[in-house]
Amino acid sequence: MKDLAKKMIIFGSVGLLLYAAGMVMVPGVLMANFNSTDWFFGKIYGELSSGPCPDILVLGSSHAYRSFDPRVAETNGVRLSNLASPLQTPLNSYFLLDAFLRERSRIGACIPRAIAIELYEKTLRDEGLESFTKTLDDRPLELADALHGIAIRDPLAMHMLVARIGERVFGTGTNSAKLRPFEMYVQGGFISTVTERKRPSDGKSAESATVRAEIVACSRNPQSCVPSERQLDYLQRTMRLIRSAGAIPVLVVAPMPSDVEARNPYLGSANAAIRSLAEKNGASLISDFSKAELDDYSDFSDGTHLNNTGAEKVTGEFIRRLLLIPGYGSAPESSS
Repeated sequence: MKDLAKKMIIFGSVGLLLYAAGMVMVPGVLMANFNSTDWFFGKIYGELSSGPCPDILVLGSSHAYRSFDPRVAETNGVRLSNLASPLQTPLNSYFLLDAFLRERSRIGACIPRAIAIELYEKTLRDEGLESFTKTLDDRPLELADALHGIAIRDPLAMHMLVARIGERVFGTGTNSAKLRPFEMYVQGGFISTVTERKRPSDGKSAESATVRAEIVACSRNPQSCVPSERQLDYLQRTMRLIRSAGAIPVLVVAPMPSDVEARNPYLGSANAAIRSLAEKNGASLISDFSKAELDDYSDFSDGTHLNNTGAEKVTGEFIRRLLLIPGYGSAPESSS
């Protein structure tokens, strides 16, 4: 029995050494499918670690960092920062916010008056691997990152973390994060985009094929159409974490083109779950941006994200609604 245990330990140790060596020697090959292509998470992480305290911090997905413009918020007297990453789920938000709050406490810095969690249906169904991998770039790695990776329950998460550590130690990594020619990073965690969504020439939007595929997938597996109970649980944990820090929790659903929303088979159950949890946890919900009067094409860069003009309208409406929230502003809260 002792011999077997000894052999297992030796075999495991050799395996770990070979794995680590592979990470060091061929990180580019192993990381090829996961390199960030549009997000500078390390930049905003650094800004938040050393810069002035924002009045409102927005967690969330690419919808957050392409919808809420700190420049527009500033003109309305509010300092806003986005701690967002591609396809950030409530699980990701929870671990990122927990690390942020711990760091603020360690250095004796202030906490934002309000913390918003941007949500949309896909972030309530995803497991969180993509967001996790894209928050490891260009910043110090901590024990909290290991806990974050373990919580995702996907071996690839820990693979990515080990790869990033190997890059730091041996200097073999390259930061591939870059923006497209028509995009610009704005301090505060915002991606400025000037392109407009293409208008259809045949009466069908460019996203029709994708939407049709989603409808088919939904009909074949109805369970895939509903939000993950695990992500909903982490959403509640995040709201409790916000309250424990003395901040006001706000849930926000960023707008998409009306024609895309109308055909999305997942929106009904997702929006119902978001509204239910907001009411259950006493959080404010901002989901109606009709007063922003968005155009489905000139205010969007594609079928999902806003461009500069759309973000200007949405940020202005978001700040107006924020100032109505009891405890933040002085007027009665709006219902949605």
